[in-house]
Amino acid sequence: VELLANIELPADAVASVDAGAVGVGLFRSEFLFMNRGATLPSEEEQFEAYREAVVAMKGLPVTIRTVDVGADKPLDRMSAHDLRRESTLNPALGLRAIRWSLSEPHMFRQQLRAILRASAYGKVRLLVPMVAQRAELLGTLEVLAHAKQQLRDAKKPYVDIEVGAMIEVPAAALMLPTILRYFDFVSIGTNDLI
Repeated sequence: VELLANIELPADAVASVDAGAVGVGLFRSEFLFMNRGATLPSEEEQFEAYREAVVAMKGLPVTIRTVDVGADKPLDRMSAHDLRRESTLNPALGLRAIRWSLSEPHMFRQQLRAILRASAYGKVRLLVPMVAQRAELLGTLEVLAHAKQQLRDAKKPYVDIEVGAMIEVPAAALMLPTILRYFDFVSIGTNDLI
């Protein structure tokens, strides 16, 4: 049995190594986005955070989940109306996780570039939360391809990384064969799935 750590901040990686973890199974990137007023973290700020965690893991794998906000993890920039509407209409899902990222393509490309750039410093894997339909798979891969092209154009180094999906809604469990055609691995999100 291999034990990997869940972390919220880059500094948590050091404690993970000290505790004997053989990698980071889940870097919850949304904590870089929360509690900061109306601003979102820049690509550079995210890159530094991801790189710090990757370097601290000393070659062990780091699985970085793209931002999972909405529902129980609102951003400060969401208005009271947004929060009220979201929790009233659909408290568990709504515009959350990958759906929110795909609705904010500039932010999503920034995050993907930052994650890809961190891959030049160690083993990085990308994890996509709340996948529920084929269009989200294809949309994610399209934005990822665009982010890679932007890095190549800017001559910024990165490594091709494995891409996985979180299986945390029943629809994802039912479409698992489709997900595995497009993605390299899956992670079971038992709390949401249950």
